Amino acid sequence: MFTNHIAMLIDSLYLQGNLFYRYRNIFPAFFLFVGVLVWINQDPVIIQYKHPQAEIVFEVFCLMISMIGLAIRSVTIGFNQAPYSISGLKASDKCFFKTGMYSIVRHPLYLGNFFIWLGLVAYLQSGKFLVCYFLVFTVIYERVIIAREKFLESNFGRSYRDWAKQIPAFFPNVLLYKKPTDRFSLRKSLVFEAPVFFFTSLGFYALEWMGKIWKNHQVEIFWHFVMAISILLALLSVLLPQKPNKSPV
Repeated sequence: MFTNHIAMLIDSLYLQGNLFYRYRNIFPAFFLFVGVLVWINQDPVIIQYKHPQAEIVFEVFCLMISMIGLAIRSVTIGFNQAPYSISGLKASDKCFFKTGMYSIVRHPLYLGNFFIWLGLVAYLQSGKFLVCYFLVFTVIYERVIIAREKFLESNFGRSYRDWAKQIPAFFPNVLLYKKPTDRFSLRKSLVFEAPVFFFTSLGFYALEWMGKIWKNHQVEIFWHFVMAISILLALLSVLLPQKPNKSPV
């Protein structure tokens, strides 16, 4: 009886994981929207007209947190040259990646997503909402990981299970690092991650303008520069030839 309950629980988490996976970019965006409503109706600790220097330093710090996530994703993708069909799956020879970022953590792309959204949430200057972010991210991505790993296990069986036992799911262990078998592809990294950089920059830029509207905030020239760079890189990624067929997850 107990075993049946465990099996039912795993199946439930698997179904929820597939649902969250399908809308994995919508849920965080909705959560951030709720955060904006909270932000509008609160007084931030660091206010521009009281602490102008501290405010821009804090904003740059938040951007750097998001850039850590973008760097993780870019390195992961750039060193894995084969076309993707699903997270960690190499369509060309039907094997999953074991080197590079995948040698220290099983889900480096989700780790990157965590930092990208963390920077945006931190910008809102709400400790309570930041705690909520950790909880919501854990609930969503725990289930997504369960669903993805069940899929990979069904494809690779014991080979995947043996590998997964050695590699942490989300918290990297740098001592396990193995040099990537492929050369780094700046083109592939740019094609996939320039749009991510654009939408991340757009998120910060939108928050800046909301601050101007609701909090008597001035948009610093720094953010115009970041937005311009992200647009140029996004356009470049579209114009690059030999774009990969499918995006990683």
